[in-house]
Amino acid sequence: MCVSLTLVNQRTQNTETARTVLDTQHSHPIRHLLCHLHRLPVHPRINYKIATLTYNAPAHNQLLYLSYLLTVYTPVHTPHSQDKHLLAVPAVSTVIGRRGFSYAAPSVWNKISLKIPNSPSVVSFKQHLPHSVK
Repeated sequence: MCVSLTLVNQRTQNTETARTVLDTQHSHPIRHLLCHLHRLPVHPRINYKIATLTYNAPAHNQLLYLSYLLTVYTPVHTPHSQDKHLLAVPAVSTVIGRRGFSYAAPSVWNKISLKIPNSPSVVSFKQHLPHSVK
């Protein structure tokens, strides 16, 4: 009895939170609102947030601590990859090391489309990014 009451309360809170965040009335079906809120599965959502932080790190002084963890890739031989805005992926030998920002950010950043990192604003970057993260 207590568990089912907790689930009902949780569902009510989630519903009201979704309506508040999306600024909608009670006449809209909640299923569509929740799908709009969670349009990306968990793994792509994590990659989306990592890519957004990586985009913001060198551009804004508030994320200096993250920009110190990123190194721009400089090619040795071919000048073709210089304009691609790639990041150097550090050599990591452990699974825990792959979870760190200094490894995850360049890995995600180098996989996204070349047009997206050159976006003029954060808004246009975020609009194009969900189609590119996987």
